[in-house]
Order: sequence, then structure tokens, then C-alpha cells
Amino acid sequence: TCTLPFTLLPNTVADASKVMANDRALADCFITAPVIQGAVADGLTDNCAAFTAYTAAQAGRNQIAFPLGPGTYLSSCAITLTVTSTGSAPGIKVSGDAIGTTEIRFTASTDGFVFNTAGEASVGLSNLSITTTAATVGNGLRVIYTPVGFASRDSVKVDLDHVMFKGVSQATQGWSKEFYCTDCNFVNVSNSFFLGINGAAGTTATAEADNTVTPYGIYGDGTTGPTDWKISNTHFQSLNVGAHFGGATEGVQSLQNTSIMVGIAVEWASTDATPAPQFNAIGDNTAVYTSAYKLSNVSQSFIKGNLLWHMTGSTSTAKLLDLTGVTASVISENQFQQSYVGLTPHTTAISLVKGTGICGNNFISGNQIGTTSNNLHDGILIGAGCGHTFLLKNNTYNDASTLSFSGAAISDSGTATIYAQHGALVTGIDTSFLDTTLTPFPFTAAVYDTDGFWSAGAPTKLTIPVNRGFKRARVVGQIVWDINAAGLRLVLLEKNGAITSGIPQNTMAAFAGLVHPQAISSTIIPVADGDFFEIFGTQNSGAPLNALGNTNTFLAIEIVD
Repeated sequence: TCTLPFTLLPNTVADASKVMANDRALADCFITAPVIQGAVADGLTDNCAAFTAYTAAQAGRNQIAFPLGPGTYLSSCAITLTVTSTGSAPGIKVSGDAIGTTEIRFTASTDGFVFNTAGEASVGLSNLSITTTAATVGNGLRVIYTPVGFASRDSVKVDLDHVMFKGVSQATQGWSKEFYCTDCNFVNVSNSFFLGINGAAGTTATAEADNTVTPYGIYGDGTTGPTDWKISNTHFQSLNVGAHFGGATEGVQSLQNTSIMVGIAVEWASTDATPAPQFNAIGDNTAVYTSAYKLSNVSQSFIKGNLLWHMTGSTSTAKLLDLTGVTASVISENQFQQSYVGLTPHTTAISLVKGTGICGNNFISGNQIGTTSNNLHDGILIGAGCGHTFLLKNNTYNDASTLSFSGAAISDSGTATIYAQHGALVTGIDTSFLDTTLTPFPFTAAVYDTDGFWSAGAPTKLTIPVNRGFKRARVVGQIVWDINAAGLRLVLLEKNGAITSGIPQNTMAAFAGLVHPQAISSTIIPVADGDFFEIFGTQNSGAPLNALGNTNTFLAIEIVD
């Protein structure tokens, strides 16, 4: 039985030869010859028979290596590698020398590589190009996972590094799905290329085409996944959809330092919202052409630092962020624009609609929506049935006064409550203050409260909520005293139950015949999660005295950073 850890699989033919020479017991983990017998990398010879014989010889093995040297290998049939769940660390590793140096070219309308896995298998593909001379038939890499006696979340683990998928002629040839994985829950794709077909089959490739001939670069689905995918330093081009996540997708799918020049960059259609799936696109991603991210039933996601750009010459309606049933997510520091100066603006930057899921409590901040030379039709559209949508400060809807929208910079056709920034304003009812007793004013209602600063369980306090990243705030308040000409009145703000630098006090003498308003405001002061603020009052009129409620006495907080 092979017991060598999968992480020690040989990366080169020389490594495999050393293993066999030094320890025949371990050689069963790998290949039985330094090369695949009969395989010829001349770009002319059909290697179907050689590859089929080699894969047949691997039957029943727990770990399989498929080493390819430099050159172009033709194959008229799929290469199917199967590992069982018996033994330790089942796995498959296919490796070449480098993209552009090692190419395996499939010449028939078939899949390319097919990995059949079971248990907690690990599969890897690295340093080669996988191409086809067929047109949108079959999958470049198909990974099929069968659970064997494990919990539903156990899965095949996939690592693609320095791999290129494409058609030999990008005008007419390509894969239906370049990488197709079922129930894959731990996938890392890095330093790779997914290149589809430009334009319609049989036509000249054009960079502006809506690329519908090769449908998908990455396609993940299943009944227990896909979950926990990471795509980084990777390029997608000339595809209808860059990455599609369907089925019972949950957990985190992340995108970083990736460029996507396709019809739809990422398409997410989850059928499982418990626990809420999460999509993260953070840091230096560029998604151009028709729609950037098309997401359904997604929660707790972060879309940050992306350039989202509708780049086609078509005037068909486009939505750069097309969000349906998205909740509790953050969209920040992105740039949205439409190319082709002179076209009628037809692109929407952000569209939020309810669909059949939950829509609300989304935070949109610090984005640049449109440029002076690349106008959009609409900035942010919020559909019927969406809950609170927080439009925070520093959303730049125009670089200069010359930018215009054919539709609207912000449009709310539903029930959303839109806030300019984070904060809260609370009021109360008439409250009696005892003589010479410093007392916090208890509030009874919020005029507005963007983030849950106030609660009836702590009626005197405005508290900084956790996990919002708030750094600085301004606090303002007022107590209005009932008519009484005797004594003095004192109002002060406290932070965390104490007087704090940057928050003044207000003392004044009473006067006859009028109510006494006393307002107080802090400077901009640092805040942290859990900090709380209260407004206190005291008086020495010689008897209890009311502070007037309704719109008279209030406390407010404004987050500035």
C-alpha cells in the first residue's frame, strides 16, 4: 500500500526515477517508467493509445502522477484518471514544464482530462497548456467527486497553477467548460489563463464581441458545494462567463489580482442560503465587457478595490454589479465606468433587487461611479422589496460637473431607506431631574439609526457597533429645561462613563419666563468598537425639574471616518 504523502509526489521525471531507484515500495505510488511509454510530443502523432494504456496501468492505485515533458501531445480521446478512497492521501498530479512549453491538444469532440475522485482526494494540474481543435464540445478538465463514508462537506481538493485553457484557433475552437468541478469545496486557481472563443464560430475574432461561443471558463456546481474557492493572479478572456458558481454553493469564493474580459465575470446562483454564502472580490481585480459580477442569494460579501468596466460597443442594457437577493454585504472603493465615448449611456453601475431572496442591510461606500468621459445610464438602482441600503459618504457619482446620467445617479423604487452616512439621532419624552443629581437622559425612540447605535435595552447610550471599522465621530446633544428661574443648569457629554478630552461642558444660569435649551457638541474624536456616549444633566432649582422631550431633547452621533 502506498503511504507516501501526496505533497511529496514527484514534480519531474527525474524525481520519479530517484524514487524508484531508492525504494521500490514507494514506487507504486507513481509511474512505472520515466516517461509515458509510446507518447510522442511532436504535434503530429495521436497519443490516444499510449495515454489509454498508461491510465489503464494506474487502475487501483491510490496516487497517480501523469508527467509530460516539453512539446505538443495530440490526443483523439479523453484522458481519464481514477483514484479510490482506499489508502492514505489519494491524489492525482498532472504536470508539464511550463505554459507554452508543454501542450496537450485534444483533437476530437470530447473532454480533455477527467479526474474521478473519491474520499478526501487531492488533485493538481500545473505548468502546461490544455487546448482543443473542436468547437465548444467537452470540458478541458472535468473533476468528478464521489463521497465515500465522509460528512457532506468533505471533498476533493484541487490546485491549478500555471495552466492555460484555450482553443488552437480562438476564432472557432474552444471548450464548453474549461474547468468543470462538481462538489469541489477547496479549490485554488492561480497564475493561470482561461481563453475562450472571440466572436461567433467561423468569424474573425473581435475584442468587442459578446463572447457566447465558449460559455464558461470555470464552472462549479454540486449538492455539497462548491465552497472555499480562491482565484488569484489569473486572466479570463473571450468567454460568456468567467466563473460560474451554482448548486449548493456556500462559504467563501474569493477573487484577487485577476483580470476578466468576458461577458459576465462572475455568475453566482446559489440554491443553498444556509449558512449564507459569501463572495469576496478584494484587491486589484479588473472585470470588463458586459456585466462584472452577477450574484444571487449571497450574504456577508465584500466587493472592494475593483475596476468594473462595460467595454463593448453594444448599446444593450448592462449592469456592472447585478445583485439579486444580496444582504449584509459591503461594496466599497470600486470604480465603475462605461467605455466608448459618444454612445448613448446604457450601463447601470449597481443594481440591487430582491428576487426570491432577502435584500437589505448592504453598505455602499467610497466608490467612483462614472467618469467625465465615460458616462453611465444609472448609478445605483434599488428595487422594490429591498431593506435598508446604506449609501455612505464618499460615493463619487461624478468626477466633475460635466458628468451626467441619462437615468439617475441614485434611484430608489422600492422600500429602501438611504442614508448619506453612518449615524443615529434619538429623542425621548419629558423626564424629571432631581435637584443637584447628575443624571443621564433616557431616550425612547430613534429618528434614524443606520447601524444599531441605540437600543431600548440601554436607553441612555449611543454605542459604536462592532466590526464596522469606525474610527472617528462627532457627538451632538441638547437638553431643554422646563420654565424655572432658580439656580443653574449643567449639561455634559460622557464617553464610556467619563469626561473625555474634546467634549466640552455647558453651564448656564436660569432665567425667568422661558424654557432653557442647552446644546453641546464634541470635536471629532477617536472611537472604537463598544464605546458609548451619554448626555447628562443636573440643576439646582431646589426641586425636581423636567427636561422636555419630543423634539426638544436629543442626542446624535455622526461617523466621519
